[in-house]
Formats: sequence, structure tokens, C-alpha cells
Amino acid sequence: MNPGHYYLAKQSGGIGQLAEVSVETRPTDDSTSIAVSPEAFGWLKELYGPNAWEWSVCDDYRDAAIAGCRYAIANRKNEDSTPLDIRISKIKGHPAHTTWEAVAFAACFAVWNALADEGRNKPEFTHGKFTNLPKQTRSEQGGGGNAHELHSHPSSAPPEARATP
Repeated sequence: MNPGHYYLAKQSGGIGQLAEVSVETRPTDDSTSIAVSPEAFGWLKELYGPNAWEWSVCDDYRDAAIAGCRYAIANRKNEDSTPLDIRISKIKGHPAHTTWEAVAFAACFAVWNALADEGRNKPEFTHGKFTNLPKQTRSEQGGGGNAHELHSHPSSAPPEARATP
């Protein structure tokens, strides 16, 4: 497994953005898949105690991390088409300073870091706005799915489309 990590902490125009995503990648003979670990939000229990619950936005953050991973795969600079298994092992944010876009941004760069790839069509955060990043689609706005199940999605869907678990 090749680990990748990205910590986003930016402020522009008085708007703060914070997200931290860790991934593990490995080549596979099958098609590319992206899975969110059931422990991706384990840091909540470490920080707030063993009885801590997931936040209501955790499903949105899962969707964003998957979209960011898909974007990274579709925009590899080396244009390598080797199928990958990607496991999102950590998604960390803040209730007031983390957005869907910030998590997608961090996930994208975490994958590129794991692959030692510079990426192309790089997302940017300027003037309080993200550019060159998949947008949250209507089906992603309500989150969804069981918060404790492993979400696995093929990357063949368009980066902005939400796959069903």
C-alpha cells in the first residue's frame, strides 16, 4: 500500500477552509475502486471519547472524498491507467470550517501524493472559491447511506456523479 495524506488549511477573504484526508493506494488487476474505511472518522472517538457520534455531515464528507479521489485518478499527470484500489482511511474536518469542496480538494491531493503524481487540471482555492474541482451534485446534498458501512465505488462514473454503495 502506498500512503498519501493532505492537510488543507487556507483562508481567503475571511473564509476558512480546513480538511485532512489520508488514503492508501495499491495497484490491482481489477477495475479501480474507492472505499471509505469504517474508521475514517475514528478520530472523533479519540478526540471526544468512546461514546462520540459521527456528525450529520460525515456522509457528505465521505461523498466529497470519493469525488476528490475520482478527480485525482481522472487527472493524473503521467496519464497512467493502472487500475487502483484506493482506501480512504481518514477524513478529518471542523464543524465550522470544513466544506464538501475542502474535503474533495484534500482527497484529490492525498491520492496524488500517494501516487507521487503532480496531477493536471489542479484544483485551486482563491478568493474564497474552489476551481477545477468536481461540484457537489444534487444527490450528494443530502448525504445518505449507513454511517458505519464500508462505501465502495467504481471510479468509472463521472467525477461529479455519486455512485450508490
